[in-house]
Amino acid sequence: GSHPHNSDASRPYAMAALLALLKDHHVDNETVDFLLEALSNSDSIDEQIDVLAGFLPEDGVHEARIQLQEDPGTVAVCLEVQQKRREHQFLLDHPNAENPLLGWAKDGLQFCDTYGVTRFSWLCKELRPFYFILDIWEPRLRRMCGYWSLPCQEDDKWREQYFSILRPRWDGVYIGHCGYMHKVRPGASMTDKRMSIWISYRRYVRLFPPDEDGVLRALVLQDAAPKDVVLSVIMSLDPRYHIATLSQSAMTNPGNRPVAKDKLQPKEVKAQLTSKCCSAIYQFVDGEVHLNYPSDMGDFNLTLKVERYDASNFSEQLAWTSYSLTKDGEDPQVFELGRNEWGKPTNPSCDHFPPFVLNSQRSLEHFL
Repeated sequence: GSHPHNSDASRPYAMAALLALLKDHHVDNETVDFLLEALSNSDSIDEQIDVLAGFLPEDGVHEARIQLQEDPGTVAVCLEVQQKRREHQFLLDHPNAENPLLGWAKDGLQFCDTYGVTRFSWLCKELRPFYFILDIWEPRLRRMCGYWSLPCQEDDKWREQYFSILRPRWDGVYIGHCGYMHKVRPGASMTDKRMSIWISYRRYVRLFPPDEDGVLRALVLQDAAPKDVVLSVIMSLDPRYHIATLSQSAMTNPGNRPVAKDKLQPKEVKAQLTSKCCSAIYQFVDGEVHLNYPSDMGDFNLTLKVERYDASNFSEQLAWTSYSLTKDGEDPQVFELGRNEWGKPTNPSCDHFPPFVLNSQRSLEHFL
């Protein structure tokens, strides 16, 4: 059948007639659901008639053929009507039918972001079945799959698909917790006798939704400053207009010790972080995010694979696939990621390229 949101003016009459035809011949609701699903999966009107022939008499089959020929989209609309019937029946049968949340949820959840819908299911446990019955996941899934050109299975597990299909997320900042063992020069401290110290720093990638021109942009930053300080800077920048003012050669290069911030004032730290933050362009191809950003040293290219690490989460991890620097007239400089086949560091004394894990941000929840 046609897409269910076709607005042909004749459809309500054909829709009512087809359902009425089934009801007139005493076809129960469960069988109607089965028939409509079978009709929607048929490739031709003849196949649809073959499906109905086992449930309608000859005159009913003839009438159904006329309706299907006059409006091929009626089956899709009937599926919508049956969905609304299930929602309405749930409201009627619910033991707390007077609960005002029920009336609001029927239409209000359509306008909530995904976080809001999920919180609603937590807020009122008795409404959780309604949360799964409502037709709120299919349109979200189709929009998402349509944008990223991802396959969408034609079944009723819309919610499960929405949370299982891997794709970039815009509702937070991906953070990689890096570190390496720094050797201490003998005699450098009169009190600390350690021969080495573990130095920690972080890498940040924030992926943005497409701008008004359809361009996918990102912010990339590497620094040892406190996480909350860095996040406040990243959340305040717009990659369409931001330009890193500090030369890349003056920034922390892969493998080098990050610049200490303990002697800088908060405003100076934020100003330095802003000057180091780079604006990038990215694409999502075959499950991988390809980022590119220019610098005075050349073009940096990052390839990150979208993964699901935690069973209670989804698309929350970006794992390094490749990292390189390209310059005009020169062969690309490929950085060694230092990971084994299981994704663990090959050298326990340094971990410069751990996976990024999403740090969700309340102000970005509407992008999920």
